[in-house]
Amino acid sequence: MSTFQELGLNEDLLNAITDMGFETPSDVQEQAIPLLLNEERDLVALAQTGTGKTAAFGFPMLQKIDVDSRTTQGLILSPTRELCLQITNELKQYGKYCKGLKCYRYLWWCKYYRPSTSSKTWCTNYCGNSWSYERYD
Repeated sequence: MSTFQELGLNEDLLNAITDMGFETPSDVQEQAIPLLLNEERDLVALAQTGTGKTAAFGFPMLQKIDVDSRTTQGLILSPTRELCLQITNELKQYGKYCKGLKCYRYLWWCKYYRPSTSSKTWCTNYCGNSWSYERYD
């Protein structure tokens, strides 16, 4: 097993990793981080809960962000409000030494209707929170 430093992460991220108590990368991190650091590509990583998937995509994304640019450089879509909050909190911890890094979360209703197959009623599905906007600097 390699170390986070051997994966090519910068000093800011390595300091945050040390603060969080991580010692060695998980399997998903060891496989994903070098790919995402060295190539512009999409990645689908399937692993159990608690295996470090957020760090596997979060570390490379944060390292590639140019904090001097005022444009959006990363976007993460999550299916639930809870996962959105979890990812935001983790990214803020990972990037705490990246001076100038901004991490925002946007929560909104994802409301849609579809006809029910059994009657003429409509089904409603909700995801997220009602037009919440939270900004963190």
